[in-house]
Parts: sequence; C-alpha cells; structure tokens
Amino acid sequence: MDKARESMRKLCEGMDVLTLEEKERCLSFAEAINAIEGLTISTELEQQLKKWKNGEITFYQVFESILKRYGFSNMRSKIDTQ
Repeated sequence: MDKARESMRKLCEGMDVLTLEEKERCLSFAEAINAIEGLTISTELEQQLKKWKNGEITFYQVFESILKRYGFSNMRSKIDTQ
C-alpha cells in the first residue's frame, strides 16, 4: 500500500467500530455543520453514508469516493510533503 493510501486509511481508523448510535450522532453533527455553512450533501453521498451507518461499506470507501469526486484522488504529493 502506498503512503497516500495508508495515510487516508489512518484518517478513517475507528470510524467503522462506532456503534450505530455513535454513527448517527456523527452524521447529525455533520448535517448541522453543513447547515451552518449553507451546504447540502449530494444524494450519492447521503446514500453512501447510510450504507456506512448500516455497516454495508467502510468509512474509508465513503472517504475515498468523495475525494475522487471532488478531484482529490491524488493525495500523494500533499501527504508526502507534510
């Protein structure tokens, strides 16, 4: 596994072992922050987060998908310089 992917996985550590209640609180908090910022999440992301909450996919899968969607799929140079 390359350094960038390993670093992204480390950012996601622990998210998949949260209880359903903890995941719901995380999602509620994220929705509140987005509302404060005046942002809405895409239907695609909402569906992915629901799958994560229900244990159907990993948080890393959600994270990686969103990074790719917004053009941050090549994180190697950013992470290697830190």
